[in-house]
Amino acid sequence: MARYITKRLLALVPVLLIVAVIVFVLMRLLPGNPAAMMLGPEATTEEIEQLAEQMGLKEPILKQITEWFRNVIKGDLGKSIFLRMPVTKAIYQHLEATLLLTLLALVVAVTVGISAGVIAAAWHNSLLDQLIMSLSTLGVAIPVFWLGLMLILKVALPSSFFPVAGYAPVARYGMGASMRYLILPAISLSAGQAAAIARMTRANMLEVLQSDYVRTAKAKGASGLAVTFKHALKNAIIPTVTVIGLCLANLMGGAVVTEQIFNIPGIGRLLITAVFRRDYPLISGIVLYIASAYVLINLVIDIMYAFLDPRIRF
Repeated sequence: MARYITKRLLALVPVLLIVAVIVFVLMRLLPGNPAAMMLGPEATTEEIEQLAEQMGLKEPILKQITEWFRNVIKGDLGKSIFLRMPVTKAIYQHLEATLLLTLLALVVAVTVGISAGVIAAAWHNSLLDQLIMSLSTLGVAIPVFWLGLMLILKVALPSSFFPVAGYAPVARYGMGASMRYLILPAISLSAGQAAAIARMTRANMLEVLQSDYVRTAKAKGASGLAVTFKHALKNAIIPTVTVIGLCLANLMGGAVVTEQIFNIPGIGRLLITAVFRRDYPLISGIVLYIASAYVLINLVIDIMYAFLDPRIRF
């Protein structure tokens, strides 16, 4: 296992290098000059050219990317152009809201998805099963941004409990106040993922419930709850874990849209602001963070397989 984890961690390096090179080149191909955006519309051409030279934007792309990689290896992701602070500090300041939103959305998606999938499988072909499958189809089809806007209009505005937008930092206002700001965004973000988990759980449960050992357990007099949760769910959950890992990665990506709708100062909103301002160092740093998280999440999922199913060996 240790050898497998080491190999996966080493494989992380070329993946991040490829992602970084693609983002670095694509950002240089976009129109717009970050030096001009920093100085504003009243800046002269000479001032823009001088600042661009100071920032190294006049250097060949190959030289720029070589210098950037050299700094990344040292742990320096550069300095944000419009925030005028180190990229690592900017990411750290916006990390709390995104992490809490993603984790809360994951808890909602896993809890609702697995529960709905198990109930649908236990009452297969019943009215309840059809209702759950219809709702899961609806959950997959509804866009995140539309559901977010509807939650603001129909839930947040009529009630005084849920804030319409914004975020309350935990250190200043406490966990309870922060959760009030994140509940509706988490519901909006997790709806599609909960639907996918429910459909996957139902399909796996139906297959496992037809197994010989389940029929044996029923023949020996085990109750329906014991058969479903003690015998069937434990084996049916293994393929669902893969979906949960992908869901977590999708939730991190979907947070970009959700944070814009609910005006949450997280990594996603920071990324969009960086793109509009052509802040190359900040964009590259955030993309590296997202790519690292994605690869590490998949690594954790692979390791969990060995614990859930002792037959699996790497």
